[in-house]
Amino acid sequence: MSFSSKVVLVLADYYASLFSVALLIGIISVISAKFIPELNGLLKYGKTLDVGSVTKWKWLYVPKSWFLHFYILDFTWALIGLLLVGVNSSRSSIILIFNFLQSLRRIYECAYVSKFAEYSKIHLSHYLAGIVFYTIANLQVIVPHIFTNVPGDSETVVPQWSLFLASSLFIMGTIDQFFNHCHLANLKKYTAPSFGLFRYVVCAHYFDEILIYLAEYVILQDSTSFLIILWVIVNLGASACETRKFYMEKRSIVGPFIMIPLVW
Repeated sequence: MSFSSKVVLVLADYYASLFSVALLIGIISVISAKFIPELNGLLKYGKTLDVGSVTKWKWLYVPKSWFLHFYILDFTWALIGLLLVGVNSSRSSIILIFNFLQSLRRIYECAYVSKFAEYSKIHLSHYLAGIVFYTIANLQVIVPHIFTNVPGDSETVVPQWSLFLASSLFIMGTIDQFFNHCHLANLKKYTAPSFGLFRYVVCAHYFDEILIYLAEYVILQDSTSFLIILWVIVNLGASACETRKFYMEKRSIVGPFIMIPLVW
């Protein structure tokens, strides 16, 4: 048996475990970077990143505008998945539709809304983590259709209450995040945001992201989708702490909560 055939068999039998391990490594890495002082710099990007550190280790950083690559990848995987799975009421199809719509919006925002400064950077590890995340977010529902016997649509159909709740969360998160990103793009350099939910939450756009992936968990309700929402909370939570610290150092007036209204 060839090496490639062995890889295919391993993926077929253990894809969920492989995805879970990758997500756990990502979560543990972010937590480690948060609590180990020497690694704190890995959590900083954009306005929270010390430009001097980029000069010292320039090869370890890539332009923040490369965020666009995440959404192009997300769009590509979602489109491939929809061509394979089809547009229907199955769990897999709903997730891929969510990812497809989310990626289209984010591509538009990166191209026409967000303003990326030339000196705005992200760490290479952050960039690679994003590539892994958006790949898993789609492959979690694509791989079963490739390697296993997936039940028909009647057996994997999404219950009405789940679809209603998930769609509501997704729509709310999507619309609010779009307006929040437009607000952030129109702010004076490094001014604290004050539109809508930003009056109460420092990183309201991160809360929107949580709603979007919570919607996907409502649809799937499995270990991989749980680890995905946990990754989102941990990763964005660490970034939100850095953002709040940045605004506090600038003596800016920010909301009482860091990322989740009435909670944290």
